[in-house]
Amino acid sequence: MSKPTNAADEFRQVLAATARAVGRDDSFDVVYTTDRPGAAGQQVRVPQPLRALPATQAAELRGWCDAAALRKRHHDAGMHARGLPQSPEGREIYDAAEQARVEALGARDMAGAAINLNAMVDARCKLDPIARARSAPEVPLGTALSLLIRERLQSTATPDIALNGLALVREDIEGKAG
Repeated sequence: MSKPTNAADEFRQVLAATARAVGRDDSFDVVYTTDRPGAAGQQVRVPQPLRALPATQAAELRGWCDAAALRKRHHDAGMHARGLPQSPEGREIYDAAEQARVEALGARDMAGAAINLNAMVDARCKLDPIARARSAPEVPLGTALSLLIRERLQSTATPDIALNGLALVREDIEGKAG
């Protein structure tokens, strides 16, 4: 690993090293993008950090990396595939529930990860249609279910920006889920 030339480079190196450690995978890599954050294979894509790197953005970036690394660490792809629903909506809900589960495991075991994940979930909700939903059909069920699972498994409040959207479907989901 080369020596960082500035604080931003140092942050990037530490972020990547932490993601590899949490995910228990030395080949896991962090890539910075202007596209939507996410993870695939051996990479996690996170938003390009601002030069000044405000503390809120640093926590969000750590949260994106923690979420991907925790999935790497706690997710069993074979088991997940065996239960994967056929419908696109069913797959979205199933995947969201699994991501909420692996994040809850990390938040339970690592207080710092819990803080980072909260920042990431706040940022994710700002980009999600749940923040703008005005009727139940506009609420993405995967997002709603992941927020409800998060509330139950982590005893963590839903971000304010998603409360109205979640309220549109909460009773129906909780009634069906028991």
